[in-house]
Amino acid sequence: MLAAGREVVVLDDLSTGRADRLPHGVPLIRGSITNRRAVRRAIQHEAGITGVMHFAARKQVGESVQRPLHYWGENVGGLQVVLEEMVEAGIAQMVFSSSAAVYGQPTMADPLDRISEATPCTPINPYGATKLAGEWMVGATAAAHGWKALSLRYFNVAGAGSADLGDPAALNLIPMVLEALDEGRRPMVFGDDYPTADGSCVRDYIHVADLSAAHVAAARVVEASHAGPVSRSPQEKLQHAAARAELAAARLPGGALAVEVASQVPAAAEAAASRAIHRVPPAARAVERATGALPFGLGAAGPSGVAGQATELVVEVASQLGSLAAKVAGVEEPPRLVDHLAVNVGTGRGSSVFEVIEALRASVGDDFAVDIVERRPGDPPALVAAPDLALALLGWRARHVLQDMTDSAWAAWQVRPATR
Repeated sequence: MLAAGREVVVLDDLSTGRADRLPHGVPLIRGSITNRRAVRRAIQHEAGITGVMHFAARKQVGESVQRPLHYWGENVGGLQVVLEEMVEAGIAQMVFSSSAAVYGQPTMADPLDRISEATPCTPINPYGATKLAGEWMVGATAAAHGWKALSLRYFNVAGAGSADLGDPAALNLIPMVLEALDEGRRPMVFGDDYPTADGSCVRDYIHVADLSAAHVAAARVVEASHAGPVSRSPQEKLQHAAARAELAAARLPGGALAVEVASQVPAAAEAAASRAIHRVPPAARAVERATGALPFGLGAAGPSGVAGQATELVVEVASQLGSLAAKVAGVEEPPRLVDHLAVNVGTGRGSSVFEVIEALRASVGDDFAVDIVERRPGDPPALVAAPDLALALLGWRARHVLQDMTDSAWAAWQVRPATR
C-alpha cells in the first residue's frame, strides 16, 4: 500500500505478528480487534482515514475445531466491533480477508473442476464457518449503509515477498517440508491414491506477493466504486474486452494449455499471435495480450521443440476464437461493485503435492526422499480457483509460478533464525 502511494495505520495485537516487520514510519497501535477502544484509536489515529483492510483473525483449522467459541469470538465478534466502529466513524470502504475454506469440500462433477464464486459454500470446520459468517456480516453492513466492500477468498498462499519476510511458522506445506529437512526427517505426503494425475492432493498455490497486489487492486476498485459511476475510456473498454476474450480462449479445448505454454515461451507466443493477427484479429490480439501478462523471470526463448508447440497451440487457439472473441467484445461493461462481492484470489492452476516436492527439490538443490503415509481425514482431492472474476473486476491476475514460491520460501527459510 505504501508503494501504491497510500498512508497506512496498523492495528495488531502482535499475538502472531511482529512489529519489526513494519516499514519505518508506519504507525502501530497495539491492541485486539475485540477491544473497542483500540479499534477506535486506530480509526481515529489521523483524520481522513477512508477505508479498512481487515486481516486480523485466528486461522488454524485444527485449533478452530478444538476451540470453536474462541474462533467465533475473535473472528466474528472482533469483526463486529470493527464494523460498528466504521459505521460510527462514517468509513464506508472495506477489503475483508476471507478464505477458500468457505467452500469446504465442494461436490464437483470432476474432482479437478475449478471453483467459482458461484460454487456453494459449505464450510466443514469452525474456521471456514467464521469466514463465511464474516462475509455475510460485511455484505449486510455494506447493503444497509451504502458501503463498497470486497471479500477476497484466498487459496493456498505460499512463498515470501522478500527473504526477511518468510513464513514464521511451519503450518503450511512448504515450510513443513523445510522444517522436516532441517530436523533430519523425511517430509510426509498424506496419501498417493487420490483421483488426480499423480495420486496426491492438488491445490491452487498463490505467491504472497501476488496476494498483496490483489489487495492493492481491490482497494482501488472499492475506492473508485465508492466515488460513483466511472466513465471508462475506449482504451479501458478494449482492455476489458481483451481480458474476457482471454478467458474465453482458456475455456476452449486446449486453450488453457496454450496459454500455459505461452507463459513459458512468451517470444514464441508473441510471434504466433503476430502471424495469426491477419486471420483472426480480435482473437490474436487477445492471445497476444495474454502473453504480455506473464509470470516474472521467464526467458524470452526456450527449446525449439517447446517453442514450436507453443506457436502451434497459440495459432490454433487464435484460429478457433473468432466467433467467441466477437461475442466477448460485444459485452458492454465488466462486472461492477454495487455494495459487496466475494472474489476468488488464486492462479487457476493446480499443483499436486508431488509437484510442490519437485519444485522444492530444485530450490534446495537436494533430491530428498519423502514418506507416503495415510490420507488425512477431510482432505478433498483438489481445490483450484476459477479466478475469472478477479481479472474482470479487479484487472488482476497472478504473475508468479510455483518455482517462484518455493525459491522465495527457501531463500527466506535460510535466514529464518536471524530474523527471529
